[in-house]
Amino acid sequence: MTVFEYLMVMTSIVLAVALTQLLRGMTEVWRSQHRYWPQLSWAIVLSVVTVQIWWAFWDLHQVEEWTAYGFVTILCFPVLIYLATAILMPQRQAVDTDWREYFVAQRRDFLVLLAIFTIAGMLLSWVLLDLPLSHPYRLWQASMALLVLSGIFLTGERYHHWLPWIFLAVLIASQVLFRSRPGAFLAT
Repeated sequence: MTVFEYLMVMTSIVLAVALTQLLRGMTEVWRSQHRYWPQLSWAIVLSVVTVQIWWAFWDLHQVEEWTAYGFVTILCFPVLIYLATAILMPQRQAVDTDWREYFVAQRRDFLVLLAIFTIAGMLLSWVLLDLPLSHPYRLWQASMALLVLSGIFLTGERYHHWLPWIFLAVLIASQVLFRSRPGAFLAT
């Protein structure tokens, strides 16, 4: 087993726990009479992001020398997604939870974590993979960061109905263009 494979075990476990919590939470919200579509939409987005993180971590196999600092750095990504998941889809809510009220109360914290995650992704690829700040993928990363940041400051309900779907469209487009196969990201 290589050091990379060894380190990926822990990140994969955290990602699997986050995905499990998302799926459990989506089921709970879906069954509720008080479901709130933006919350379910973000849960779908986070599910895609969780799988995308796991896929994107393949690029890290090119790191030649791992340190504790590098490991803690990459572990931050699954941890941030797990924390965002736990805020978006908490465990053991009452059957009659008003999910709209809950989401509106938690929206800022959730989006702040997602913004930190998005910006940290830019830094990770720069520091660990030596990907230049001028790489075309940066435009997509910056777009996602700006979308999330806009959601922190804009409170219109209609905007928050569309925001997760716009974010997801940008994410999918960026992945199709730059991460359709392992290692393609670094080849561009």
